[in-house]
Amino acid sequence: MNKIITFLKRNDKVIPAVLCIAILVLAVMQINTLSKRNVTNSADGENNTQSTQPAGNNDTSAGDTNAGNNDNNDTPAPTQQAPEDTNAEDTPAPTQAPDDTPAPTQAPNNQGVTDGDITATFTVDDNTWEDNGKTASRVSVLITNNGSETATDWSVTVDVPSGSEISQGWNASFSISGDKLTITSESHTREIPPGGNYPDVGFIILSGDKIKFG
Repeated sequence: MNKIITFLKRNDKVIPAVLCIAILVLAVMQINTLSKRNVTNSADGENNTQSTQPAGNNDTSAGDTNAGNNDNNDTPAPTQQAPEDTNAEDTPAPTQAPDDTPAPTQAPNNQGVTDGDITATFTVDDNTWEDNGKTASRVSVLITNNGSETATDWSVTVDVPSGSEISQGWNASFSISGDKLTITSESHTREIPPGGNYPDVGFIILSGDKIKFG
């Protein structure tokens, strides 16, 4: 302590100068510090300005986008064309066979009547074959009672080509004499009620050509 006091007494003029220099140094340092703070504040202000500016741009972009969307909403929808009527009048009608189309080939029918009450309707099959040098034809017969009473022991007679033969028959008796074919009922087909018919009579006849009735 005594050494410090002795130093101060001996250097009473130096110390004030040192103090002044120290004060100046502190002042300069203070000024530098303030300058740095101002620079920093200025930089922060610019950064804040720049960060704020894009927000405005974003708002503008958003505004432009909304405006664009509004413009798009105002755009009229494309016009749609109504579908064409598929049921046009010029659609061709389905092809129909002409009225003059020939019917399937079939021998004409002949109706022989006996006693005024029994009608026999003959239908010849289209297919024929050869048998013993003659043409064989299959014939179906529908026997109908047109009377008001039950027909019993009925018979019908029809013309056939001379030389014809019956090779087979069913549900009736068949006999040929010259050019006459007589069909007579059997025991199980002898009765036909009024307005009734018996459809299961038939025979196979041999002749010089396909048999025809009428």
